[in-house]
Parts: sequence; structure tokens; C-alpha cells
Amino acid sequence: MLRIKKIIVAVMFTMMLTLIFFNYTNANSPKNEKIIQEVERRLQYANDDIKDTFKIEKISDKYEEIKYLDAIDLGGDIAREIDELDQMAPIGCTEPLYYISRGNDEVFILFKEADGTNTMLGSKKVEGIWKRDERRIKGTRILEIKAD
Repeated sequence: MLRIKKIIVAVMFTMMLTLIFFNYTNANSPKNEKIIQEVERRLQYANDDIKDTFKIEKISDKYEEIKYLDAIDLGGDIAREIDELDQMAPIGCTEPLYYISRGNDEVFILFKEADGTNTMLGSKKVEGIWKRDERRIKGTRILEIKAD
């Protein structure tokens, strides 16, 4: 009886390794690489549309684009405010773009919603209190990704 259990465990382990191997080889297939490139291209297109909509190039001397983890590393109330704005982004939107003012008294995030609406969620510190603002402008739809 113990021998049968050992054989079953060995067979299951072998099957698991085989599945892992096939998943790994399929993940690196040329088709998947093509899909990844297409997703990156479409995301760049969406981000460019968002930046054009809100005229980011005109305010680039006052604000700096940062990564989410870098924003959180700032600590304190500014990190908390950025995190709260990030939590307000709906499921299905593009990955938000994060901006912080050079004086660390204003933050905003930009993202494109699933229906193509470009959204800016911002917060400005006025007399020690963060005041929130939201702007929504219709943009181009998120392009569908075809896995041909």
C-alpha cells in the first residue's frame, strides 16, 4: 500500500513538472512576444492621448512624472494622498501615470477608463489640508488587442 502511494506521488510530481515546462515554453512563444509588443504599443498610444488631452508638456517644468513605488517612498501625507488617489482609479483603466509638483504640495494621477474617458484625479495641499479635484475628458477608446 505504501509503495502504491509513493508511485502515485512520483507520477503526480512528474506530471506537475511537465505542465510547468510546457507553460514556460508556451509563455516564451513568438505569438506571446507579439502580443506583449502589441500591448505595449497600445498602452503607449493611450498614455500619449492622456498626456495630449491634459497638455502635460506645458506643465512639465512644474511637475515631475514618478513611479508609484517612488511616490510611496516619499512617505508621510503625500504618500498617503497618492495612494488614496490610486485607489480611486477604477478596475479596467490603464495603469495610472503619477505626477508630483516640484514643491511636493500637489499631486495628480492620469488614466484612461475602459470607455476611453481620460481622467485626472488631483489633490493640492492648501493650509495643511489636501483638497481633491477630478477632471474627465472624452478621449479615444482603448484599442482592442488582437492575438492573431
